[in-house]
Amino acid sequence: NGFREREMQVINDLTPMDGIVLATGGGVVLREENRRVLSDRGYVAYLTSPISLLAERTRKDRRRPLLQDVDPAATLEAFARERGPLYESVADRTFVSDGSSIRKVAREVAQWHRDAIGKEGL
Repeated sequence: NGFREREMQVINDLTPMDGIVLATGGGVVLREENRRVLSDRGYVAYLTSPISLLAERTRKDRRRPLLQDVDPAATLEAFARERGPLYESVADRTFVSDGSSIRKVAREVAQWHRDAIGKEGL
């Protein structure tokens, strides 16, 4: 669809740049080309959380039309089954946010990113 085409174009435009952090949407891994480009052009961190926590975090978010159905937790579970293995296939590292502070997880990701870049000499 149009959204996924634009998403792919943005990924192709931004990933050649050095020193960026690109936060993608959850469905970005559905396209094989996106997975290949993300994997080939940088480091991929996969942030995951328990379904119950995701359901609570998104409960009142009206900007997520795919979660406005009768059972958002079931939708999130279906997304995890479909997308989780795809993310794991390209992830250089997985971070689990299990209710820890957002700052703590962000610090862990930032440290990993600094370490990864340092190893490459960028």
